[in-house]
Amino acid sequence: MHRKYVRYLWVFALALLVPSLARQARASGAALELAPKDALGVLHADVEKLRKTQLFKDIEKEIREDVEGKKTLAKLRADAGIDPFKDITGVTVVFGPNMIKQSRDVLAIVEGTYNQAKVLKFIEQAEHEAPVAKTGPNGAYYLADHGSIAVAFRGKRVLLGAPQLVERALGKADGKAVLAAVRAPVENDMLWFAAATNGEARSRLGMLGSDTLETLAVGFSAPAGAKLHVHAHFSDPAQAAALAKELTDALARSQKDPMLTQFGVEMLLKKVLVVAKNGDLDIAAELTKKELEGVQKVVTPLIH
Repeated sequence: MHRKYVRYLWVFALALLVPSLARQARASGAALELAPKDALGVLHADVEKLRKTQLFKDIEKEIREDVEGKKTLAKLRADAGIDPFKDITGVTVVFGPNMIKQSRDVLAIVEGTYNQAKVLKFIEQAEHEAPVAKTGPNGAYYLADHGSIAVAFRGKRVLLGAPQLVERALGKADGKAVLAAVRAPVENDMLWFAAATNGEARSRLGMLGSDTLETLAVGFSAPAGAKLHVHAHFSDPAQAAALAKELTDALARSQKDPMLTQFGVEMLLKKVLVVAKNGDLDIAAELTKKELEGVQKVVTPLIH
């Protein structure tokens, strides 16, 4: 993703989109009606649900107590009028139909409480030029970064992304059914991603030995411990079966790794279930609260 998108998403979501960005969706489909029907993918974070989990609370505590974290939060509050741990309730990121060819074909929809004037001022400070107000067929919006990024404010939602996607969204893209079958296995999770491939994407995946991958869904929840579910569908059942065998063999080898054994990780690897059937590949893992705490004790020193 283009670095300017990263900068803006940091303003609104502060690494709440995926666990890996945090050093480590309101209910499902909160903003899907704004997604184009031909979207390649959707990422949704139910921040209201995540906020209630111990994992989220631990991440928030760590960032608020970190020197740089404190500075960043203070700057966001002062300059943008946003505290991402309090003001954000949901984030939906839509990957447009041209995402493979054009990396900027992305739309982020952030829900929560914000101060429009402060957000615009923050963008002006970041870009060294004021966003340009525009009036399209579906109402007002702003252009930034020399017209390559559009920003629109609609009630509790802030839309940010490629101008063509923002304009389609303002026109009520009505994508409630977008990727409905693909996201079905994971859309009740707190954090989920669903995507369908096209010809160009599959040609690139061919280099990874997954050229028949048609759909991919990933779901994450942390009710007490942590749950992860990956569901993929391949047009060639043999490829799904082969990948399942590779993963199963890799997990078996990892469980015998002396270093992983030293950290106690091999016990966690035994909880990963891999199943392939009729072209579907499912990978699932669930950790109890105690097991998750064990992982955090191992990982935390490694990321500082």
